[in-house]
Amino acid sequence: MSDSYWTKAIAGRVLNRRKAMALAGVGLSSAAILAACGGSGSKSSGSSAASSSGSSSSSSSGGSGALTNPKEGTFSPSSGNPTPGGRYKTSFNTGAENLNVVTQYNEGATLSGLYVYDRPLSSREDSRRYVLQAMASIETPDPLTVVMKIRPGSVFQNVAPVNGREVTADDYVATQDYEKSEPKAFDKTFVNSFLDKATATDKSTITMKLKRPNAYLFGGQQLGSGTGQPIIPKETIGPSLDTAVQIGSGPFQVTEARALNHYLYKQFPAYWGRKLNPALPLINEFESTYILDKSAQETAFYGGQLDYFVPSPEQLNTAKSRLPNAHFYGLPGFASTNISFNMWPDKALPWQKDERIREAIWHLTDRAEIAKRGYQGQADPTIGLVPTSLKPYQPDPKDVGQYTAVDPQKAKQLLDAAGYDYSKSWRIGTRAQGDVLESIALIQQTNMAKAGMKSQLQAYGSAFFDILGKKDWDFIVETPPGADTPGQQIRTQHSESWSPIYTGFALFDKTLDAMIEKSEEAIDANDNKKQVIDIQKYAMSHFSGSMEVVTHYALWILGEKVQNYELTLVPNAVRNEMWIKS
Repeated sequence: MSDSYWTKAIAGRVLNRRKAMALAGVGLSSAAILAACGGSGSKSSGSSAASSSGSSSSSSSGGSGALTNPKEGTFSPSSGNPTPGGRYKTSFNTGAENLNVVTQYNEGATLSGLYVYDRPLSSREDSRRYVLQAMASIETPDPLTVVMKIRPGSVFQNVAPVNGREVTADDYVATQDYEKSEPKAFDKTFVNSFLDKATATDKSTITMKLKRPNAYLFGGQQLGSGTGQPIIPKETIGPSLDTAVQIGSGPFQVTEARALNHYLYKQFPAYWGRKLNPALPLINEFESTYILDKSAQETAFYGGQLDYFVPSPEQLNTAKSRLPNAHFYGLPGFASTNISFNMWPDKALPWQKDERIREAIWHLTDRAEIAKRGYQGQADPTIGLVPTSLKPYQPDPKDVGQYTAVDPQKAKQLLDAAGYDYSKSWRIGTRAQGDVLESIALIQQTNMAKAGMKSQLQAYGSAFFDILGKKDWDFIVETPPGADTPGQQIRTQHSESWSPIYTGFALFDKTLDAMIEKSEEAIDANDNKKQVIDIQKYAMSHFSGSMEVVTHYALWILGEKVQNYELTLVPNAVRNEMWIKS
């Protein structure tokens, strides 16, 4: 699926049968238009979509053409006629310390940013590339201009002080201003690196001027971001977003929201999707519970308290025998498992000061062992610094294999030459006891010990982002957010990262920073691909502080009642067409 998508994207194929204009390559063409899609196109649920007035687009990489019978999404089985109603129950184990969709990753990725607030689009890896959400159309008349029109009739939820008023361009502009001014905003990539000015041209039209071309504009980290692109009513913007009832124009509205506890959302009757045939969303209620421990999640799933579970490989195998009627999925994803070093210059840690120590740790890191033992084969060892699913962006193993070769003897020689202090013991941070990342940390601890490096595991639980913010860590095993472009993973290697919170792993190398910034402007597909590969080769030759060690598979178990669940792997995907069988 990923290979097909990226091959088509790089080739500059542009058109699907609903006449939604796609972007050339990974970026935008000279006059790309996104058509207003009325939902994510599953035939089984009978959704429909409006067509755009345009029917073709030229590719900046030199070719274009209509896709023949494009595949518009892949879905779980759907038995019988879709039945509106029901409650969909899930859980999460990554912290959302308060209710602010802009500052809290999980609020933007899996909670209110996905259900309560609307945003311009939701990206896809299939032939559509994206599905419009809040916008009726998005035009790019030139590489530095973006014109977006809000869907007619879009209104906010009928909660004070907004009271069901219509969504306006001023709300989007005010949200982007807040994204830029709020120091704790989780993802400032778009507003800081690309957006020059957003203006409300009229009540429903936003015109944005960009500082520079954006190769990843329509990806999940840019206009599709749940933390960076929610449309928040302007009168609610401010400190109260941390604690107040969330008010948006998305498919659901808040019934209950207790941070790091329990969340319940009920269908918003005035959502624009309710005017479609069939009316979307089909599900009446969405429920999410914070459950840190994987074993507790598993118990809740078996007990019927959850309809969706992200298992460890071992839990997946166990569930197949216990729940033969459930739906099981293991798909190569857009996210990788990283082992990252604290590289903040002011911390002056030994691997930050001496490249030889970083090189030693790279040679002690056994990617194949992590894939086999840590993920029980449900992962692929990485070649470079982006997920293996982004196949066109992989460097040639012959160019980078010497950096990732496992060699404990060489590692010991490098440590000795650097005058490494073997009496020191370092913390390897991991999410929680019993989590698969704990297994990865244990493997890394054992491998580092082969050269005499001492370490101990430290479970950070829900305090992950707090630890990052305080720079109070040594090594961290984590799964950074994956996206449908290489932009986010490559930005992790930049001194400023893609987030003021998820940062501190870079080489702090001005040459590398300039290479990354240049690649982000490369809207020609082949040029972008070459630059991304060159960036990886450069960062790996200096033994980056952010090692992508494996691309783990996206493992899902859906309860047997869950029908027509879209199997996209992109972040923040709105799944309005799923339904619950009674």
